[in-house]
Amino acid sequence: MFIVGSAATSLACTVGPVIRPGPTGVDPVNPVNPINPVDPINPVDPINPIIEGTGIVEFPPDHFCTWNTNNGSTCICNITNPGAANNLLLIIAGAPDTLLTTTGEPFNGEHTLGPNSPTNALIAYGDFLGRQVTIFNASTPSATARVATQCPENAPTKGE
Repeated sequence: MFIVGSAATSLACTVGPVIRPGPTGVDPVNPVNPINPVDPINPVDPINPIIEGTGIVEFPPDHFCTWNTNNGSTCICNITNPGAANNLLLIIAGAPDTLLTTTGEPFNGEHTLGPNSPTNALIAYGDFLGRQVTIFNASTPSATARVATQCPENAPTKGE
């Protein structure tokens, strides 16, 4: 299920670690700012972030974010456009086809968010079935995407 609108402002959660942490779990370039740390596995391309379950990232147009969800848990994905002038155009793939927006549209596909829209966030929640979700920023050169996720560790299946 997805909620687009002012319900996003009532969502409060603690954001955990971001991306694949290095040996110390701190961004070696900017240890104060946990958004967009350098990827220790591929330090040449830190602009296509990976979120392992829970995290928050921002990334520019023509780049993408990969979100590795956890199976059997209720996850939340909150996407906003922090920019002041341009629309944010997103293309999302990999989520279960059963996750729909409140208007009945699939989460997978194309979505547009107006500028500076924290109250017009695209929110998805439910069991993402452990899928790897890709969020591509197909916007103009100055529209940054902000993606915040919360996904508990794998939940036990029935009978465990």
